[in-house]
Amino acid sequence: MCFQDVEPLESRQSVLQFARNKMRFLALAAATFLLISGVNADAETVTFSIPQARQLARDAYLAGDVHLANQLAHVLLQHDPKDAAALVLIAATAPTLGKPTEGRKAGRLAFRNTDSTVLKFEAAQFAAKAALLEKRHGISQFWLRRAAQVAPNERAKERIIRDFGYVRSLNPWQTNVNLSFAPLSNINGGSDNDLLIIDDIWAVGVLSGDAKALSGYRLTADARINRRLGHSETAATHIGLRFYQTLNALSSEAKTLAPNAKGADYNFSMAEVSLRHIFSKNPKTGLYSADLNLGHMWYGGESLASFGRLKFGRTLQLSPKVSANLQISAERQWQVQGANADIYTFLASAAYILPNNDRIGGSLDIRNAQSLNINSDYQSASLQLSYALAKPIASAKVSFGIGASMRDYDRYRAGFFLVPDGRQDEKINASISLFFEDLNYMGFAPTVSLNTSQTKSNISRFNTTEFGLSVGFRSTF
Repeated sequence: MCFQDVEPLESRQSVLQFARNKMRFLALAAATFLLISGVNADAETVTFSIPQARQLARDAYLAGDVHLANQLAHVLLQHDPKDAAALVLIAATAPTLGKPTEGRKAGRLAFRNTDSTVLKFEAAQFAAKAALLEKRHGISQFWLRRAAQVAPNERAKERIIRDFGYVRSLNPWQTNVNLSFAPLSNINGGSDNDLLIIDDIWAVGVLSGDAKALSGYRLTADARINRRLGHSETAATHIGLRFYQTLNALSSEAKTLAPNAKGADYNFSMAEVSLRHIFSKNPKTGLYSADLNLGHMWYGGESLASFGRLKFGRTLQLSPKVSANLQISAERQWQVQGANADIYTFLASAAYILPNNDRIGGSLDIRNAQSLNINSDYQSASLQLSYALAKPIASAKVSFGIGASMRDYDRYRAGFFLVPDGRQDEKINASISLFFEDLNYMGFAPTVSLNTSQTKSNISRFNTTEFGLSVGFRSTF
């Protein structure tokens, strides 16, 4: 196994004439050893400098004499254990000599002990290649990200990104962590109103402070780890773990409005294990998928519900510019308090690449929740549209989203009051996202998203307005 076009040393120099005569290499190697050891040869002082010795070792590598280059590099390290050029040569040669761990460690030390961008680039590349030979794919991907960060030009960076995709395809483990931070106008889903009013007619009571919209700050972490159990050209099976967590803090205004409330009251957690199988006779035209998910949810630090979900999906590549996705799922929620709920979902989405390479997409989400608890028994539908610009605006890739949804409860209980006509919510939302791809570090770039939504309900407790500005990071490759 090797990377595509991994030749950082070879690409800058041609093989020198002395490559035709290995004996000369051996003689110069001996001279170098004498130099570094401070020994005279036949009463003649060796005049090679340390830079010349480094060049000699490098030329030996370029001439294809890996053994000699490795030996010379080790001699140089006896003189200076932090010699980055010598460490790079060991990183390049040790894996070829059957010592990938030594090569990876040398690459790490070289990267640490030099300020030269060229040497850092070479060290990171060879460390990545050595890690791949060790079958340590995650570490190889890490070093490729470091190589991309210090790549001397776009061509070299593109090659590194190709190598990264190659290693990722070999890696049975996939890890994805998303972090975002957002100041929010409504972290508790609180009401815009002071009174609890039904159908704009009956004033049932006064809403408490913690039932109103409370502003604050939210940190969200979404971590996923997947392991490929087996794969072929037409099928693959994965097992995965996911942990989702929100951490909330109330603003000073929210603390004044609801003195007894704490941000932790609105923390949400979810842990999930999944099994996924994807297959197709022709993966280029689309895939079938089957998913089984089992998990548990917590809210405010208290156990909320366990769930099991079975989902079937079909992706279609209708043309090079048109793709579609269909999903159906059935979920059972075992509530810690109250009756269990069954949720059935149908999701359809499509995307189209316009002639100017802008991307337009849309999705329809229909749900039917059934439960003996009337407040958990509802039907809903949501329509979302998105538009992504192909060309950046002021160095940022821009995308927009708008949507509308409705939810209907045939019956609903507000406290001790049974609402005559049930509950009906109508929601609209909009968003704009900026992705600063050019500001990336090791392939991770910042995203800024502005989101707003408004819900109108026949029960004033659910008349809500939400506004948030979130900052996160996303991989560029």
